Amino acid sequence: LLEKWFRDAKITDLYEGTGQINRLVVARQILGYRGSQLR
Repeated sequence: LLEKWFRDAKITDLYEGTGQINRLVVARQILGYRGSQLR
């Protein structure tokens, strides 16, 4: 049971990390798009 909790915790960390990376990519695309329109 304890091993399962540790496995689940690791998977959650990986999943949350990917979500943060996706947010950064989207934010960069949005800001880059707006920045290029200002030029």
